[in-house]
Amino acid sequence: MHDSNVSDDDNEHPHAKDSYYWAGSFPVSSKEELPGRKTDEELRTLVASMLKRISQIDTSKVVINVVDQIVSITGSVQTYDQKRRIGEEIWKIEGVVKVLNELHVTEPSTAGPARRD
Repeated sequence: MHDSNVSDDDNEHPHAKDSYYWAGSFPVSSKEELPGRKTDEELRTLVASMLKRISQIDTSKVVINVVDQIVSITGSVQTYDQKRRIGEEIWKIEGVVKVLNELHVTEPSTAGPARRD
């Protein structure tokens, strides 16, 4: 049974209308981004720019996705060394909190030293 003397607003949590939360030791409005934090689109642009600058690696088949500052890369590269290097370079970008390196290596024979038969 609904009490007609109590409005729906009275049933809300006392802080439900507060739009602030604590980030570190200071309150931040949930309607604003954290100071200095890069958006996912800014990070995606930085990663794409970094990939273009890497010499000697064909990055045309690398797909970038960024969600909540987590960078996911898919697609393919030729060697495991190229896969590792791309992942390391992405980690150097300020604002990246995690790298999911899901690149496929097209020449898996490059994984280790050459065999001596």
